[in-house]
Amino acid sequence: MYQEQLEAKEVLEKSIEAMSDVKSFSMEMDMHSVFSAGEMTMEMETKSEADMFIEPLKMYQKMEMKDLTTGQTTPVEMYFTEEGIYFYDAQSQQWTKFPEEMSEYLLQMTNAAQQDPAKQLEQLQQFADDFTFTKEGDNYILTLTSTDEKFKALLNDQLDGSFAGGMMGDALEQMQINKIHYKIVLDSKTFYQKELEMDMDMTMTIEGETMEMKQSLKGKIHNYNKVAEIVVPEDVIKNAVEMQ
Repeated sequence: MYQEQLEAKEVLEKSIEAMSDVKSFSMEMDMHSVFSAGEMTMEMETKSEADMFIEPLKMYQKMEMKDLTTGQTTPVEMYFTEEGIYFYDAQSQQWTKFPEEMSEYLLQMTNAAQQDPAKQLEQLQQFADDFTFTKEGDNYILTLTSTDEKFKALLNDQLDGSFAGGMMGDALEQMQINKIHYKIVLDSKTFYQKELEMDMDMTMTIEGETMEMKQSLKGKIHNYNKVAEIVVPEDVIKNAVEMQ
């Protein structure tokens, strides 16, 4: 079969197989979020760069969060490892270490499956027939746009066991998907994922109050299996104060 004749389901399967051997990767992500509830509106823009090992989960991340409502920008730098979670507070110019109990909790909630691109693609397999599939140059493009409620299961799968999922709890049951859009770009030779775009428009009810959330995410994944070992620097460990 010529690769041009592959279908979305087969491309997903080949990508999952190829990426199952991935041990580490780098990722850049831009995310724009608007939350509206009653008369309150909050608009956020987040840019991040991360190096990550999947198992055991290790991550070094630099992130900038900007509140577009107030104009306030918050830079964040973090080491996320089994030895501890450290983050840099730019305001106090101080490294802080999470308490051991909190670190263990966050490591459990942020499980490796949630960060593994291959596992995330596996979650999309059940919707393979809903994707449109094209080939552009050296890339395979998988696109999905829908308002179908069955995609609530996809969001539940992606949040299940995650910190965000734990925070949102039963609110997910009250969620209505107004629109969901996925675009996945795969390398046609290696079947590695190169880019991800996701747009969501949904409404949910929390404690009797209706909240609308619109979120747009664009990510690039690269540097597969070439990430240098992530080690918390000695000066960070030495100078960090434990969160109270």
